[in-house]
Amino acid sequence: MEVEHGMMPEVRTIPTSGMPSGASPSTATEPRASFPFQLPAQGIELEAVERAFVVQALDRTSGNQTAAARLLGISRYALRNRIEKFGLRGPKS
Repeated sequence: MEVEHGMMPEVRTIPTSGMPSGASPSTATEPRASFPFQLPAQGIELEAVERAFVVQALDRTSGNQTAAARLLGISRYALRNRIEKFGLRGPKS
């Protein structure tokens, strides 16, 4: 979504029904202390970041898709979908 400079997008209230005991809607928007990344003020291109992480995981595991998926916290099936989505190919046999 593109937002004109100085304008804020509409904020909707998060329903609290079904939330775990002790959780509050504000915790969903607060930065997590254990999360090592901060969104830059100018924003990011999310697909480029996702692609870079997939490439890094595959490089780190020498192309082992099961191990790469484990590093990314996704299923091997989900990783294969991203490999196809980003047009990534492994070494030729």
